[in-house]
Amino acid sequence: MYLVCNVSTFFVPPLIKRIGNKWSQVIGSISFVCFMLTFLQLNATLLYAASAFLGIGGAILWIANAAYVVEFSSKDELSRNTAILWGMLQTSFISGGVFLLFVTNKGDITDSYKFLYTIFSCVVGLGVMVLAALPSKPMNKEIGRHLNYKNVQ
Repeated sequence: MYLVCNVSTFFVPPLIKRIGNKWSQVIGSISFVCFMLTFLQLNATLLYAASAFLGIGGAILWIANAAYVVEFSSKDELSRNTAILWGMLQTSFISGGVFLLFVTNKGDITDSYKFLYTIFSCVVGLGVMVLAALPSKPMNKEIGRHLNYKNVQ
């Protein structure tokens, strides 16, 4: 997954530019759902294929995510918006850990892995829908203007 993700970072930017930041994030997120769903029917070949797909999807997601934040942030807001995004990412570790704590206290984790991956897939699926509902372009023409290479000093 990480090898494919690293190699993909060299090839996905033209795809992201063609599709757009918003829909690239949606496609990248779908790769996470597909990867998690493979755990419901364990198969080594399927898991390796899904891992490679996740590597490509991860590269698409994170590059498009960064471009989306930059596109929707003014120069003064960029640091704040990046920090908010990073903070939201970190809270997933806390909420996921608390959820895992409750599930493992109810029984053995090997008995409940299908339940876990079903719940995680649903949560990420909800995230895909949220990404799909985001606007494609900023409404304010001033936002993103600092990205014009002519204005960079």
